[in-house]
Amino acid sequence: MNNQAIVIAVVAGLVLGWYLIEFVVKRERGEKLPLGQDPLRVLRVAVGRVWRQRVLLLVFVGFWVGSQLVAQLVTDPLINQPQMKRMGIERGAPTPVGQGLAERWGLVAAGDGWSEALHQSVPRLGEVLGGKWDTVVYTALYLALAMVFFRLWREQPAWLGQARRAPLGMFALLSAVMIALMFGLHWYGTRFESAQHPSMVLHYVSLGGLVVALVAMVPLTAAVWHLLLQVVRSGTCSCALAVRAGLVMWKPVLWYLLLTMVPVMAVSLLARSVFYMTWVVTWWYVPAALLFVPLIVLDRRMGLWKAMGRHFDVVGDNAWDVFVFAVRLMALMLPVRLLLHMMQFSGPGWFEGVRGVLEDGVGLLMAVWVVGWFGVLRYGEERWLEGRGLVGEGRDQ
Repeated sequence: MNNQAIVIAVVAGLVLGWYLIEFVVKRERGEKLPLGQDPLRVLRVAVGRVWRQRVLLLVFVGFWVGSQLVAQLVTDPLINQPQMKRMGIERGAPTPVGQGLAERWGLVAAGDGWSEALHQSVPRLGEVLGGKWDTVVYTALYLALAMVFFRLWREQPAWLGQARRAPLGMFALLSAVMIALMFGLHWYGTRFESAQHPSMVLHYVSLGGLVVALVAMVPLTAAVWHLLLQVVRSGTCSCALAVRAGLVMWKPVLWYLLLTMVPVMAVSLLARSVFYMTWVVTWWYVPAALLFVPLIVLDRRMGLWKAMGRHFDVVGDNAWDVFVFAVRLMALMLPVRLLLHMMQFSGPGWFEGVRGVLEDGVGLLMAVWVVGWFGVLRYGEERWLEGRGLVGEGRDQ
């Protein structure tokens, strides 16, 4: 094992040992660790509340599994394989699962992937929906969004409330533009891209399309985050309330997404291999530094800059608890991320599907953890454990 992996393993072990010792000492005294320093108890309560909403969980898991099946059974044989054949790329035989796991275990045991696993263990809200990035899946998703936005724009139902003032027509149009853009990029790639001369036009247009995609998806992203806020807060949820919050607060959520994504896109325009640490900082640590901002935006109905100020106030007022909780959470997540890293090899289609669903599940777990952590800081230990009522009405409770 290399020195970097040894240092990471020793520090994580010390953090977990410190956590265990403090837990045992408190238990011997008949006390409990402060909830703001006990990530496992926060996770237990949060997961228990999410488990009450099994329909919501089934929707998430169904989307993950469905996207993997579409990728394996539709997109890969009908789109990817013909394009790779045209470009002269030969796909090798998949590695048997047992052999692949043995080889990857040897690499992990030698120290490979430890720094990447550490970066991925940093608390991060991320994309809760997950799913495999797939042309067919996201074309269907944008088509559904376009139809929903268009219907809301035409009918203006009373339950939308203030959300009726949101630019529903614009969202419907941008969703339709994304469908056309995805078809256009695929057509251009099949005509002009090759393995020897990859198209830079395709690269730049794809990055530009990310901005359009962010705007088109921002109400859905915000609504999903708000659903998690409700469920982790009280074990109940209202889809209407989540949709209203997503449409009313779409601007500050969009600015937050741009603030965290534009640096990543800027690095992507450069040689990513040369600026690896810049990539790591922008992709993992910028969202971590602004961890609670989107939740404050949706929960308190604040603009972005005001929410950022409130975020740093909360973190500053609870600096020790935040530090302890964060390092313990990272130490607990490190083995999980190493396990996923060990599965990163080209295996049979079913194995890649299982790995994708597991990665999405870990992403949802991290999001639930972060939302529960925010709830403790936002409401205090006693009120959060009571878990009464819904969030998102914009009142400073």
